[in-house]
Amino acid sequence: MTTPPPQEVTTLKPLLALDLYGTLLDTSSISTTLESHLPSYHKHLAAQICQDWRKHQLEYTWRLNSMGKYDDFSTVTKLSLTDALHRAGAHLPSSTHKLLLSAYDSLSAFSDVPQLLHTLQELNIPAVIFSNGTPTQLASAVTTSPVLKDSCIARAQTPFISVHDVGKFKPAPETYWYLLQRLGVEEADAERVVLVSSNPFDVVGAASVGLRTIWVDREGKGWGDGLGRPGHVVRRLEEVVRIVDDGGDECF
Repeated sequence: MTTPPPQEVTTLKPLLALDLYGTLLDTSSISTTLESHLPSYHKHLAAQICQDWRKHQLEYTWRLNSMGKYDDFSTVTKLSLTDALHRAGAHLPSSTHKLLLSAYDSLSAFSDVPQLLHTLQELNIPAVIFSNGTPTQLASAVTTSPVLKDSCIARAQTPFISVHDVGKFKPAPETYWYLLQRLGVEEADAERVVLVSSNPFDVVGAASVGLRTIWVDREGKGWGDGLGRPGHVVRRLEEVVRIVDDGGDECF
């Protein structure tokens, strides 16, 4: 009796979904531009205004989700800037608002991003940006960022996936289902996709629908969200590739 040859086992590579704002791009990097446009008696408030801008931006998305309404992320970014300036008592002309919003589409990348992108390309690990940003915002970020524009992501057939077509923001489950759909992954195979994010709400939302997750804790403060836990925690993005490339099931 002839023994049949062993069947070849094909191992599918995990798919990385990289959050953009706060994970690849530093939302606080706009504070220098903001400070340069504030009057001298308000310049010391630039960092706080920038922090509040980001806080209101996220709060607006969550409130819109809760109300069953949708304004695109560009509009949310504009409204939250106005809110942050108002609360600080800082009033800027509409032309400066437009300049700041334009600058938001070309935020600086974190220092650990170049090495991550280089290693992803070297190891041929597929990755895509997955973000609340509108397609226009994401296209601008990818094409204007010195770090992103020449990366493997920028050259990919699908460099980014926006929640805009869903009409909801993260962490609504529909956004992660849409991500799976665009990646051609069945919901039953959701764990093939690994979400990498510095935002706890994003991590918890992705995990709730079955994605594997890696939380980027650059400040080293540790996890505090009581609604869920990340599959793995890293301090810098370089660690992400080691976890994914090793298989690392015990890490998830």
